[in-house]
Amino acid sequence: MKYKYQTGSRNSARYFFVRYCSIISLFFITACHQEKPINVIIVTFDTTRADHIGVYGKKNANTPNLDNLAKDGVVYEFAMSSIPITLPSHSTIMTGKSPFVHGVRDNGLYILSDQQTTIAEILNDQGYKTAAAIGSFPLTSQFGINQGFDFFNEHITIKQEDMYGDKTIPKEALFFDERTSTQVNDGIMPWIESHYKSPFFIWFHYFDPHHPHEPPPPYNQHFINDLYQGEIAYSDESLGNVIAQLKRLGVYDNSLIIFTSDHGEGNGEHKEETHSMLVYNSTLHVPLIVKYPKQLNANKRIKSRVALVDVFPTILSVLNIDLEQYSDIQGHILPKDDKDAKDHEIYIETLSAKLSRGWGEQRGLIKDDYKYIHGPQQELYNLSNDPRELINVIAEQSKLAHQMKSDLQEYLDEYKPEITANNTAEMSPKTLNILRGLGYIQSSGNATVEILEHLDESGDPPQIHVESITFQSTAKQLLFQKKYLEATRYIDALLEGDPDNLAFIELKIQTDMVLGNISDAKKALEMLPTNSYGTLTPEKRLELLAKIALSENNLVLAKKLFLESSAIETSVIVQYELSKIAAQEGDFELQQSYLNTLLELDSNTRKVETLNELAISYARDGDLLNAENSFIDALAHDPYNSESYYNYGIYLKSVHDFNSAINQFKKSIEINKMSLDAYIGVIDTHLQMGQVGLANNYFQKLIHIAPNSKQTKMANDLLNGFKQ
Repeated sequence: MKYKYQTGSRNSARYFFVRYCSIISLFFITACHQEKPINVIIVTFDTTRADHIGVYGKKNANTPNLDNLAKDGVVYEFAMSSIPITLPSHSTIMTGKSPFVHGVRDNGLYILSDQQTTIAEILNDQGYKTAAAIGSFPLTSQFGINQGFDFFNEHITIKQEDMYGDKTIPKEALFFDERTSTQVNDGIMPWIESHYKSPFFIWFHYFDPHHPHEPPPPYNQHFINDLYQGEIAYSDESLGNVIAQLKRLGVYDNSLIIFTSDHGEGNGEHKEETHSMLVYNSTLHVPLIVKYPKQLNANKRIKSRVALVDVFPTILSVLNIDLEQYSDIQGHILPKDDKDAKDHEIYIETLSAKLSRGWGEQRGLIKDDYKYIHGPQQELYNLSNDPRELINVIAEQSKLAHQMKSDLQEYLDEYKPEITANNTAEMSPKTLNILRGLGYIQSSGNATVEILEHLDESGDPPQIHVESITFQSTAKQLLFQKKYLEATRYIDALLEGDPDNLAFIELKIQTDMVLGNISDAKKALEMLPTNSYGTLTPEKRLELLAKIALSENNLVLAKKLFLESSAIETSVIVQYELSKIAAQEGDFELQQSYLNTLLELDSNTRKVETLNELAISYARDGDLLNAENSFIDALAHDPYNSESYYNYGIYLKSVHDFNSAINQFKKSIEINKMSLDAYIGVIDTHLQMGQVGLANNYFQKLIHIAPNSKQTKMANDLLNGFKQ
């Protein structure tokens, strides 16, 4: 347990009563009431608007699992996020504090300090088993959100080469690394099977609704004109699998299940296509459904405004944990009935425009029926009459605006910490380049600027610049969808307005490379200053020139340029490319050297992938001992990775350890029933052992789940070939 000093002005008490209160609370839950401890489950869909869920009025939303959860729980119709950014908003959920109190103000630039106490830490001290699986880069452990979790699954880039040499390359760096909700489930549902008999706290984070929108079949067809909705529907299906597991294990009824989102999505409202720059309801109004233990207060709707900051105290209240020791939080216990509900002040902010681009910030306050937004451009909206915030009434109601401005500053003064922890992330060159490449940091911004908690009107209003961010998001989405010519139109418009913007130049270069305009891409790269600061650093410039050389089948030049890039700054991407070149040249020892360097550079995010490739390289080089050890290391790092079991099975099959190989293939299938290649592994191995009947059994299973797949055809050919 971590004993922490509280820095909020509302609480100077220390936490040395936590363990005592924890034991007493658990005693009352388990002994006095003679009931099982209440399990706690938080599910967050990233970037999900409330008005895109069926129970919130969206027709044909295809969210049956959320709609059914609402029947068992309470629907909060007007739940607000404090900030439209992933890491800060989740930090608010986990701590019960506003961003200016917990100190996380943007993605990538800040970490959640270990001075903060999270709900996972509190429940861990209660004796709960704690686990989480997250869906994208901003929530990886390097940013501190993993505090208090016994098990934190964050293997974002998970596709790797198999023993046959097939590999799916992770997508280009247009967006944050992510994985699907199915893969998130794969990372944590086996953990539930092993721990459900103990009280547990679990957090599922599904990133699918975030850009880019790429729902899998059949959602990409059912929602061909609204891929964003398709992502939400797909996430709903994944949630349904979790709920089915909880019911099967008999722990659903006694669980507190909280579903929400970190923020919404602009979808073009107020000219904002995505989120993070503005604080309108389009990006702050989120769904919030709470299923209380034993379905208490089921099928109710609360119309009063609540906030995500209220999740923390609500969980503690349900578990009978004394809230007084956490009096520096800003949240309130969620009402379970409208007659008990009260509207509280809700603080909102986004400093992203200031931090990343040097524009002005936005802070605001929601009080009664009004929202006041402060910054270079002040706004006031009557949310009852104008929920979409189309009519700024600040001129007509200047007195109210002045009062709410004063209330906003008083709120900041009341809750701001006496001592501000250093929450600025110490970013590695790799992380810094990721953020620059994604457009999260521009040369005009200052990611390390000191933030003073007072109302600031300096800088350009982000409202006047948001259209350029929308153009950039649209261009990236089109590039991801391989609509390169259409993307060029947006990129050219961006460059016309800001010709020296390095992020825009890189988008143009990537587009030229794909469209075959190699000479244009090369010319643009060669004309850039060698000391350019931003996305196209000197080493990045050499890296792109090396990729151009690869596209021209000039392996020698590509290798030379990659090595020159690595000499300036060793990067994950360059080491990866050099390892591939070494493999092509048949120099497995050199490939292994690059992969081991890659493990040192990125010891977490890509570790499973790298260990698998290292194992494969050792196997091809005849170093069977190191090959097996690397496979075992990969499985130890992520025991729920189905492809690792598959790869290990292929290796064991190649050394004629057939029974062990079959066991590994079966584990791969057990974790992921759609691990079709593992079915092939089982069938082929049984055939090599002369066990035709067992091979045919798995062939029938394969036909049942994927009758038209290439693996089914391959299995059929194997069986027919064996019979002949």
